[in-house]
Amino acid sequence: MINFSKTTLLSILLIIFFLAAGFFAYQWWQIKGELARQIEENENLKNQIAELQVVIDKLQKEIEELKATQGIKDEMIVDKKEEVSITTDKTEYRQGEIVKITVRNNLDKSIWYTDFGVYPWWKLEVRENKEWKSIKLLLPTLTKYGEECIAFPPPQSIEEVLKELKTNRGVTTAWNLRYCKDSTPSFIESGNYRLAFTYGLTTDSYAEKTVYSNEFIIK
Repeated sequence: MINFSKTTLLSILLIIFFLAAGFFAYQWWQIKGELARQIEENENLKNQIAELQVVIDKLQKEIEELKATQGIKDEMIVDKKEEVSITTDKTEYRQGEIVKITVRNNLDKSIWYTDFGVYPWWKLEVRENKEWKSIKLLLPTLTKYGEECIAFPPPQSIEEVLKELKTNRGVTTAWNLRYCKDSTPSFIESGNYRLAFTYGLTTDSYAEKTVYSNEFIIK
């Protein structure tokens, strides 16, 4: 049987105590580190949630703005359907191409306008220095000799050239970009243009209102 002195036994007990204390200290350090890591992760998660909430609030605000904008657009579309419009089939043309011009009456009543033939029922405007300038337009007349610039005498009465466009109807014409320049058929010059259409709601007010088309470019 092994006999330990009191000093040896005390030393063994101290060693066991320190080993146990070290073990528990190590465990506590690990638990403390894990708790600190979880706390840090929780803080990061809170920050991420806060950032996400900011993004969500921003998206909700943008959605509300889009809804409001869409409402305005819908109102504009409704208003536009109630108006008279003049449009071209494209926004860019080259010399030799044909421009298709359409006027649409979306009102619930007929409208009246004048058509002088070589002086078309639509008017042409060119943009110069950010301002629109009206062009006096005489269209060439096709004869057996080709295109000629013929200025016919004015009508005896306005009834001769007065035209009716009924409700929910349209009228379309084509223009080959030719006009009379100094009594000579020529192509229109390059530039930025738009069309104007003047009409009225009665035969006595055929020049009451004017609408304008989209802007288009001639190259």
